[in-house]
Parts: sequence; C-alpha cells; structure tokens
Amino acid sequence: MSRFWHRCQAVTEQASFAVWQARLSRNRGVQHVLPINFLRTASVAPRRRLPTQRPRVDDPQAPLKERVRVHEEREHGEDPKWKDYKRVTILRPVLFSAAVVVASFGVASYMRAERRWEAQEKGSIFAFDQIFGPPPRRRMDESSALPEPISRIKGMILHWWESARPSQQTAYAIVGINTAVFLLWRIPSLQPFMLRHFAHHPLSGRSYTLLTSVFSHESFLHLTFNMYALLGFAPLLQERALESSEEMVAFYLSSGVLASLGSHLVTTLWLRRYRSPKPSVGASGAIWAILAGCASCLPHIPVGIIFLPGIQFTLGELIPALVGLDVIGLIRGWQFFDHAAHLTGAGVGYMYIEQGRVWWKWWQRKLDEYHRQGRI
Repeated sequence: MSRFWHRCQAVTEQASFAVWQARLSRNRGVQHVLPINFLRTASVAPRRRLPTQRPRVDDPQAPLKERVRVHEEREHGEDPKWKDYKRVTILRPVLFSAAVVVASFGVASYMRAERRWEAQEKGSIFAFDQIFGPPPRRRMDESSALPEPISRIKGMILHWWESARPSQQTAYAIVGINTAVFLLWRIPSLQPFMLRHFAHHPLSGRSYTLLTSVFSHESFLHLTFNMYALLGFAPLLQERALESSEEMVAFYLSSGVLASLGSHLVTTLWLRRYRSPKPSVGASGAIWAILAGCASCLPHIPVGIIFLPGIQFTLGELIPALVGLDVIGLIRGWQFFDHAAHLTGAGVGYMYIEQGRVWWKWWQRKLDEYHRQGRI
C-alpha cells in the first residue's frame, strides 16, 4: 500500500510539472509534447519541486543562506549556486589570520602595560584595569539640559555600567558589538553589503571576512545562544585565568579568526570535494575557545544544559563529550553546525590557557624592562 501511494504521488508530481512546462512553452510560442514513456518513468523519476517565488535579497524573514544565494544570483547570473566562486586560497587567509593574532595581542599587551605604568605612577595598581573602563563621572550641571525621564534613564545606565565588574564590562561590550551587527543585518538596504562583507565563503577570495563573520549571526536564536554562553563563561575565564580585559579582547578576536580559518581550510582542502561550500557566520568558534579555556583551568565547575533541566555535569566532562560529538559530525558530514570551527576554537582555547599565557607574561616582563630602560 505504501509503495502504491508513493507511486501515485510521484505520478501526480510529474504530471503537475509536465503541465507547468506545457503552459510555459505555450506562452513562449513553442510546441510541447509529453513524453510517451511518461507513466513508465514517473514512478522512478526523482521528485521535483514546482518553481516558487524566490525570496528577495532584502527579505529579513528569509534564511541567511538563501539570501546569500539570491544575492549572488543577482551579481553573477541566472542560478550559479556558488559556481562562480572558484578562488581556492590558502596562503592569504593564513597570513591574514596570523596578522590578526599578532596585532591583537601586540596592541593588547602594550595597552595593558601602559595602563599598568600609569597606575603605578598614580600610586595604585588597580586603576585602569580594563580596556572598557568606566568613564569619568560627569558633573550634574552637564546633564541638566536633558529632560527628566531621559536624565533618569541615563543615570540608571551609567550606574549599571559602573557597578559591573571589569570582566562583565568586557563581556557586555562584546555582546553589544554582536547585537549591533545583527541589527544591521535586519536593515533591508544593507543586505547586499552585509552579505558580501560579513559572511565568509571559502571560495570567495576574501580574507577579511574571516574576522567580520565572527560578529554576524544567522538568526536571533543563534545570537541568543552564543551571547548567553559568552556572558556566562567569559567573565569567569577572565577573572580566573586571564590577566585583564585587554587580554580577553585579544583572546576573543584571535580565537574567532583562527576558528574561521580552520573551517576555511577544512572546507577548501577536504569538504568541497563532497559537497558545495556554503557561507559561514557566527561567534561559535570564539565561544568554544572560551568554553575549552574554562574546562582547562576550572574542570570541576558544575554546569548544566538548557535543554536538560535538572541534570548537571562538570565542565571537564561536558566539553570533551561535546568535542567528541563535533568530531563525529565532521567525519559523518553533518551540516547543521560548523564542526570544523568548533573544533579549531576549542583547540585554540585549550592551547592558549596551557601554553599561550606563558608568552603573554614573558612579553609583559619584556615591556616592563624596556620601560625601565627608557626605550618605551
């Protein structure tokens, strides 16, 4: 009965498609004849979806990957489906990622040392402890021109920001940047720009999207889960393992771009042989680096999964299990998550906590030595 039903369904779909072709040919003035072996081949013919109206590139309700596809169709022709993206690049993305890592940690280490020197000159080693520190308090008469409701809201926001710990301020700043980029994705007129410059396609030939795609998210749910994990674990990692907010920002940027690079290399050198490459967005690689860093230095902290209420694991048990699932997903070809980015981010986070902090402290001592010698 089931085979008979599927055969009837296949015949119906094939007949509908043939009727649509006949109408299209008649409108174009072309005679169309149905094949003689139509009923014989309909039962084994693959299913065909009737043509539907394609979503617009500026439709915020359409999935991101579909909007990317429509945008590229407008740029490159009828329906390339990424066929026009054939630039296989290896060296340029590697050099760009290395430059981002060196620049991030170089600038962050110098800013950290400079703030420490200023604090020592003022007699306090705790001042200017973060890159996103609280602004100086303004006098009351400066905001007296504002209406009373706006002035109260402004005061509440300033009080909330100044009462937060430095690690929380850093996490709030990163969440704010990701949210701002997500809101830009919602503006229809900016869709072509965002699709081109804030989504990384492995065969596009653009290397800077390795970094910009870290701040992009496909949906509100995607953004919510990533930022929820960031707010939960980034302050913990900064307070227990890292030295300052400058180091945390450099760690986030470096792990994000290296995770994108890992996904780029795996897709370019391996996965594109089996399936067509697709664009990737999201801060998941950086989030995995934070989670792996916390699991490395704080393995006994109890954590839970939002989908499994009432069940707790230790961080040292949960992260290796999730890493194992990503390994299986990468080997089996699961496409729901970017498993290569997750694994690369987790590896970067673990290696930095185990080995990278030694280099950070060594460079801080070198900067202090150069400062005492008057060379800086």
